[in-house]
Amino acid sequence: MIDIKKLVITGAEAAEVGKFKHDRTKYLNASEAGSCIRKQWYSKHMAKDEEPQMWGYARRGTHGEKYIIENLVRANVPLALGNADEQWSLQDEKRKISATPDDVIKYDDEWVGLEIKTIDPRTNRSYLPKAAHVTQLQICMAMIDQEVDRPKGIKFSRGVLVYMDASNYDDVIQFEVNADPAILDRMAKRAKKVLKTSPASIVRANATGARSARPCAASKASVGSPQSSRLVASVPIAAATWTVPPPATWRSRTPRTR
Repeated sequence: MIDIKKLVITGAEAAEVGKFKHDRTKYLNASEAGSCIRKQWYSKHMAKDEEPQMWGYARRGTHGEKYIIENLVRANVPLALGNADEQWSLQDEKRKISATPDDVIKYDDEWVGLEIKTIDPRTNRSYLPKAAHVTQLQICMAMIDQEVDRPKGIKFSRGVLVYMDASNYDDVIQFEVNADPAILDRMAKRAKKVLKTSPASIVRANATGARSARPCAASKASVGSPQSSRLVASVPIAAATWTVPPPATWRSRTPRTR
């Protein structure tokens, strides 16, 4: 009998060949920057020794992102790209940081960063937004600010982090995230640790300061106010908006692994 699961995964893997134009093991990537530093080190230096990973969650996120992007385009939201298959791939060679922003909303007087996530319907939303996702969006915004030409006088000081329920595409919430002009310099230090630190040193390093219910696989291997009405109107599918608290408060808000 035909093995549908195997063939679907084979097809998905074929579609992803060449997805990234750069070697991700040579950079600290925005999507992983807020995760365990040991896990990051392991993925860069010992990836060949890892057990095969299941990428179904990532593929779910890709399709969720495409759904939101396509419908924002239909709603006449002024997106810079408007195509989930044509993202910017940005690298900072000096700091060894890379980012693949989902898109940017381009108003006449400002740009607004856009990062899209899908969530399990059982997610405890009191833990949202996740600190790692806030960091990812801020890195993407900083990379865009650095690498993409923007007309003079157009501000770029905030972004929107969108979560969509993977079981109900009408259930979408969003959070406003302030830009962090210093984030690339901070993350450059982390990138240096991840890319150049010895195994013994990285094992002793703390992850991100966040609590964790259990050690990650790499550890075992030893190695403000509601946002403006205009932004809400531009993304009418959102159910709620909140201002993300300053970084100092993230530790108490970081969800435990469940």
